[in-house]
Amino acid sequence: MRVSEIFYVVLSIVSVLITGVLIPLLKQKYGKEKVTSVLEAVDIAVKAAEQIYKKSGQGQLKKQYVLM
Repeated sequence: MRVSEIFYVVLSIVSVLITGVLIPLLKQKYGKEKVTSVLEAVDIAVKAAEQIYKKSGQGQLKKQYVLM
């Protein structure tokens, strides 16, 4: 298995955990409207980072861009 394949498997597992556990907990605590608006903002930031950093292997740069 290549490193990139392992990365995608780990990323898939993390996204399933976030979707299945973290998001429902946040919806309970903060309300559906606020969580929805935050998720939309994150989605926009991720799409912007993907447009800026197009080469493979730049995941860390994308993450830093989204979190700043």
